[in-house]
Amino acid sequence: MGELLNVSDAEPNDVHSGEEEQPVPAEESSAGKASVSSGKDARSLKKIVMVLGALCVILAGASAVKLFGGTSNASPAAPAEHGAEAETPASKGTSPAQASTAHKKKQRGGNYFLASRGAKASGCDRPETMIDGNSTEYDGNNGYSSYDMNNKQLQGCVVTLPKPVEISRIRFLLWDKDERSYTYQAFVSPDGKTWKMIEDASKKECKSWQDIHFNPQPVQAVRIKGLTSTANSYLHIVEIEGYDDGPVIPLRKAPKDGALPAVADLHPGLWAEYYDDIEGYPTIEDKPLLERPETKFDFGSMPPPQAPGQGLKGWPMGGSCAAIFSGYLKIDKQDLYTFFLVSDDGSKLYIDGELLIDNDGMHGMTELWGQLDLSPGLHRVWMCYFNAGGPMGLQLHYKPKADDRKAIPPEMVFHNPAEKRRP
Repeated sequence: MGELLNVSDAEPNDVHSGEEEQPVPAEESSAGKASVSSGKDARSLKKIVMVLGALCVILAGASAVKLFGGTSNASPAAPAEHGAEAETPASKGTSPAQASTAHKKKQRGGNYFLASRGAKASGCDRPETMIDGNSTEYDGNNGYSSYDMNNKQLQGCVVTLPKPVEISRIRFLLWDKDERSYTYQAFVSPDGKTWKMIEDASKKECKSWQDIHFNPQPVQAVRIKGLTSTANSYLHIVEIEGYDDGPVIPLRKAPKDGALPAVADLHPGLWAEYYDDIEGYPTIEDKPLLERPETKFDFGSMPPPQAPGQGLKGWPMGGSCAAIFSGYLKIDKQDLYTFFLVSDDGSKLYIDGELLIDNDGMHGMTELWGQLDLSPGLHRVWMCYFNAGGPMGLQLHYKPKADDRKAIPPEMVFHNPAEKRRP
């Protein structure tokens, strides 16, 4: 019998390096049954026990190998036991990110990407899991679809509807039981033949729920093409959903650089607008829960709130929320300044009307930085942030060229109460 691979305790990223599992040869299985009546009972019984033990090892190994990769020559997420009845998923609960991104409003027509509504899935292993309506019960063995991004014959995970319907929003859940992230591109098709890209996330670190809004259009098929994973070569999708939310409501935008106010008109702190129960950056129709000046921008980070209203340091809310900070930086001397923006989930920093740091997306605490040569005087600043739910965090630091990194000091930030901030 060939050497068996015991990976029952292997981690998702370890199982790819193992040797290929060898199935139990058919002749050994039959030999174990053949000679009970030939006087060699003990030896035959021993063979039977050995074969049954080997089968148990294979079954246990196959269950573990399904954890995103299997052996280097095997399908990474084959159906349980290669065609045998799949095991019932254990109770796994809902991660904070999943729970907090549940829809807060009723979409017109509901989710169209369901098998119960005639949707078909293809292009990956276990495609039916993407359209079963279950986005909470999944683990390393069950509840997700996958495909090998290195296989150039595969074009991605596809969901096809019986006929075109008006769609304006697609969201899908990337497997998120560890810290891995993905890059991808998303496409829609009015007929399943011609494709239009609606999202290029090739330069983003994408985790958990992905929410894509676009103007309403007839859609018969959607395709998610994986590009990279930080763990292995497979894209793993738990669920894909499609809705008609109506026309896209424009997001709030950073003001363009223009005439600066007189110093005498300025008040301390950036003007902060806090938004509650919101799934992304504020739109032009969203109204803030609270507005006030803020002089400190190291809000730290925190785990999922344990009670309503709990949030970061001094924040009036937690969970799914957003904030906008606008005003002016007062620079005392010409220098090359580095700004560091750390957030969980997404954030963006604009200075003088230009995007300096784009830390967008749903992710854990992630730091990005940008540099600007700033002259003495006032510089317009605009920073936006959102948390899709669960853990959250926001920090803004800066560093002059020949100095240490530090938090933005209160004496450096101002706002003009007379300015109109919303449409």
